[in-house]
Parts: sequence; structure tokens; C-alpha cells
Amino acid sequence: DLLYVNLIYYADVSVIILLAVFVSPVINGFYKLYYELAKNNNTELRYLFYFFLGTKRYFKAVVFNIITALLLIVNFTIWLIPYFAVDTIINFEILQGNFISIISVVLYSAGMVGAVLTSVKYIISEFTFVDDETKSFSHFFFKFGSKIGRKHFRDLVLLIFTFIPWFALCFFVLPGI
Repeated sequence: DLLYVNLIYYADVSVIILLAVFVSPVINGFYKLYYELAKNNNTELRYLFYFFLGTKRYFKAVVFNIITALLLIVNFTIWLIPYFAVDTIINFEILQGNFISIISVVLYSAGMVGAVLTSVKYIISEFTFVDDETKSFSHFFFKFGSKIGRKHFRDLVLLIFTFIPWFALCFFVLPGI
């Protein structure tokens, strides 16, 4: 029975991941819609499905989304390695006590803040992608996104921090629903 339950679970998860990957150009379509609204004051629903209009454009959007997800995962993992190390020490009962728990919380908080702040360039790369999807992936992720991220880092950090009340509201309201 447990084997069948695990098989069904992994099949469901696989199908969900595949659907997410193949429908992900809709996310790029949202960015295209916002981009066209800001640039040309034009809001047409066709921009939402813009990346489904050509095979090359569609697969480039899928690959772009997969690379973005992998870069975000790697970025968050690197920033959270110190937390994972301390958490492993706590789990194996090498060290215990309030002090080590406080260190764990501080490392986790610092890691999350660092990961979010350094992930900003990947968020910007989405807008550069919808502006001109003919350029190379290295241009989106490393050249232009990093350049804009350095120039406007303070503004981007302030923008991220303005969403904290909304995150807090979701954190406290959604579990109650």
C-alpha cells in the first residue's frame, strides 16, 4: 500500500512540475503586459499569451524560466549554507542550548535577507527578456541585470521593503481563512 501511495505522490508531483514548466510562459506574458503598459500605455490581452505565439519564442521563455528558477535556488542555497550547518549541529546534538538556537535564527534571517537582496537582478532580468528576447541568456542574467542592480540597488531594496506589510498581512490573514 505504501508503495502505491508513494508512486501516486511522485507521479502527481511530476505532472505538476511539468505543467508548471510548460505553462510558465504565461508569467513572461504578465511581465510583457506590464512592460507594454509602462512603455506604450497599451494594455491588450494578447500580450499575456505573447510567448505562446511562436515555437522558438515559447521554448526560449521556458528555458529562461528554468534558468531563472535554478539561479534563484542556487542563490538561496548559498546564502543559507551557514544556517544549514548550524541546524545540522543542533539536530545531531553536538551542541545545544539557547545560544546556538539564537545563532541559528540569526543566520537564517541574515541568509534570507541576503538571498532576497541578491536575487533582485534576476527579477530585473525578466523585464529585459520581454523587452528584447533575441539577446543571449548571459545578457539577461549577468550583464544587464547586474548592471542595473548595481546602479539602482538602493531603490530596489526600498521597493522590496515596501512589500513587507503585504507579506505580513498575508502571513496573518491567509492562515485564518
